[in-house]
Amino acid sequence: MAKKVSDTSAVTQIEIPPAATDTAVEDETGEWEAEESHRAKKLLGYAAIVVVAFLALVGASVIFVGGFSTAFAFLTLRGVEAGPSVISASVDQGGEDAVQSLTPAVMEPLGHFLVNLLDPGRTRYINARIEFEVDSAATAKAVRNNQTKFRDAAISLIGNRTYADLMGVEGKAKLREDLTVRCNRLLSNGQIHRIYFTEFVVQ
Repeated sequence: MAKKVSDTSAVTQIEIPPAATDTAVEDETGEWEAEESHRAKKLLGYAAIVVVAFLALVGASVIFVGGFSTAFAFLTLRGVEAGPSVISASVDQGGEDAVQSLTPAVMEPLGHFLVNLLDPGRTRYINARIEFEVDSAATAKAVRNNQTKFRDAAISLIGNRTYADLMGVEGKAKLREDLTVRCNRLLSNGQIHRIYFTEFVVQ
């Protein structure tokens, strides 16, 4: 008589973790929202700092420009107020020279000259135009009334110069100086201040 053998298969039990509960999901959501809120607060703080710095810079610029404009206006007004007195002081301190520089010059033309130079063996001449600067209208009239004497003095002086004597700035300056001295000797009153060569060609 056969025996009935009972074979029971071993059953392995597997534990399945429980599904996440609603409480865990809520905790994670709360942490994320807190982190985002903290980040937003930091950004707002940075933005506030930038805005404050910009406003401070604008305010400083306005103060600087306003102060500069005020100082400039003050100095300008001071300059305008001080202008006449400074000019008067300059004239007073300069004396006669300062008054002469403000007074129009009295000019008297002596005319055109074409004079042979004292160069042996070669014909050279000077082509010039001369004007006197005198101290007064009375002196100008005296020169005009005695122009023959002044022209003769100029021709005699120029005719005793050579081509080499008149070359360069120094030669012209020496001629001007000598001519001023000689022409002043012809005046009984008044003075010739300067002599101008409005034309000067040596050939």
